Amino acid sequence: MYGEELTADIVIVGSGVGGATFARTVAPCGAKILIVERGEYLKTTPEMLNEKAIHRDGAFIAQETWYENHGKAFSPWIYYYVGGNTKFFGAVMPRYRKEDFEPVEHIGGISPAWPFLYEELEPYYGRAEELSAFVEQAGRILVNLHGHNHILTQRCQMSLRLRQYGNDWSR
Repeated sequence: MYGEELTADIVIVGSGVGGATFARTVAPCGAKILIVERGEYLKTTPEMLNEKAIHRDGAFIAQETWYENHGKAFSPWIYYYVGGNTKFFGAVMPRYRKEDFEPVEHIGGISPAWPFLYEELEPYYGRAEELSAFVEQAGRILVNLHGHNHILTQRCQMSLRLRQYGNDWSR
């Protein structure tokens, strides 16, 4: 593979949810698509199924140092594996709420409004949900299989909501 010349019409950097969704979107056009991923395949270990090992203990984070503009070093909480950072967040793609785009007052100050409105993104949310086959309707999470919506079991719905809205990562 190394030293081999590859040609592609479209090169996508990253195999996470963004890269994978884009690849799936453009694939029907018949273009030659190359997805470039920095990471390796994740090997099966007990830690890969342990939420505390992943999110609290950082079992799979990259062991590297980045630097701020003024030279201060920090360790980024980033993962380099096929599937991208998304792999460690359960491939959760929650819709932001309309109010998430507005200014928000926090203890440390005010987070400014986004430079665009929720309404501008809404059509893209719809398309992403269509591509991923998951939608939430009337508080129930549905999965679209073969053109039919199926209600996920209560346990699956709870699992997806816990991943979407966080969990108690107490030590």
